[in-house]
Amino acid sequence: MFLYLYTNICKMNERIKLIIDKEQITSSKFADLIGVQRSNISHILSGRNNPSLDFIQRVLTVFDKINSDWLIFGRGEMYKSEKPSLFTNLNKSENIENNNIIKDKILDSEQDIKPDKKSKQEKENKQEKESKQEKENKQEKESKQEKIIKQEAYQEKEIEREIETKQRQHVAPVFENYEPNNSKKIEQIVIFYTDKTFTVYAPNKL
Repeated sequence: MFLYLYTNICKMNERIKLIIDKEQITSSKFADLIGVQRSNISHILSGRNNPSLDFIQRVLTVFDKINSDWLIFGRGEMYKSEKPSLFTNLNKSENIENNNIIKDKILDSEQDIKPDKKSKQEKENKQEKESKQEKENKQEKESKQEKIIKQEAYQEKEIEREIETKQRQHVAPVFENYEPNNSKKIEQIVIFYTDKTFTVYAPNKL
């Protein structure tokens, strides 16, 4: 359905060109008759622009024998099959009614062809919001991990300080009351390291 409507509206410029040829007038004359700028006709015939609702209404008002279904959708014959009415007032009323019908058809076609800008904008806003939220969550996660790493490093340093302090407290009393005595000799020396290993030195065995 979408492709059908889009194709027919895109080919409307060809049907307008056919009207100009059938009426045996120039594109400039056609523009003057329906009351639009000549450049507007040039852009439509070249396919640069699509006819607007106002443009189509002007065409069907001035060329009232043109079949609206044929002009808009490419259905049926180019000219209306029924004979023109002898009553001008009735013709005017019919034109007004036809214009309202044409307006409804064009609006329906535009709704089918044009993307829903509101839905598109909402989708883009949602994606942007999700991307922003994802970025914030990532930053928060990285911040928490960084805090954990710093806290673990701090705790390790505190443990090392505590071990060093205890080792000093354990070794210090041994040497506090030490007094040189020629009758006493060092049998062995034990050195404790921070990695919980130790080394034993025995001077007499060296």
